[in-house]
Amino acid sequence: MCYLFGGLALAGPGWEEHPNGKNRPPDFTFKIGSDEFAVEITRFKDIREYEGKKINTVTAESYRIRFIEEIEQEAIKSGILSGVYAISFHLSWLPEPTPKVRREVKTQVLSRIRDSNMLTDGPPTQIRLKSGPFCEISKIADKGSKIYPTFTDAAWEESPELTQHVLMAFSESLRLKVKTLRRHRVPEPWILIFHNAYPLASEHVYRKYVKPFLAEDMKAFHSVFIVNSQDSGFMLSSIRAEWLSEVK
Repeated sequence: MCYLFGGLALAGPGWEEHPNGKNRPPDFTFKIGSDEFAVEITRFKDIREYEGKKINTVTAESYRIRFIEEIEQEAIKSGILSGVYAISFHLSWLPEPTPKVRREVKTQVLSRIRDSNMLTDGPPTQIRLKSGPFCEISKIADKGSKIYPTFTDAAWEESPELTQHVLMAFSESLRLKVKTLRRHRVPEPWILIFHNAYPLASEHVYRKYVKPFLAEDMKAFHSVFIVNSQDSGFMLSSIRAEWLSEVK
């Protein structure tokens, strides 16, 4: 459950779910005082085709980051993480692997980290399964205790590729929601709640790049709220200035 307007939950007083039925917008109506808002909820999506399958790369990248965090915690707990490592995944493994594959990969990665012969800035060590390569691990610093994920098919925070990717996805979400609301003649004002499921798209990226470039597009909505997690989010734009400062 995400939160809006100083901690007021979507299921709390003032909210009505699917006022026009489940198959018609808006997702909610929200009443505050004498004002009523139509609220639409959407999420970051990036669907690509790979080997005949449609894959949401946002979900895939989120999985890989969680997987690295899991390996990092186990390495710290075992007392073997000395230095900074980078693990690079291959595009062919975008779909989330089976638990058996996860266990095999984790065993191999921890074994490489335990190996004190890995040289800083040396050639990467490939992690292979019977079906082929899964990822590569490199040691990038002797000091520290961290494992970073890198993607051969993705970008890093604030890179031109990332910002363009976020802009295009967010712009398309705005366009589709406006089109839907107008087609069904949903009365304004409208609020858009955008679930930011893309792990590399930070609040800084939205404020520095998305807001300036898509300011005109966002004017179709009274307010645009970005949700990062169950209890974390921020107001990206709003006609009500007090909401910009009060809603965190």
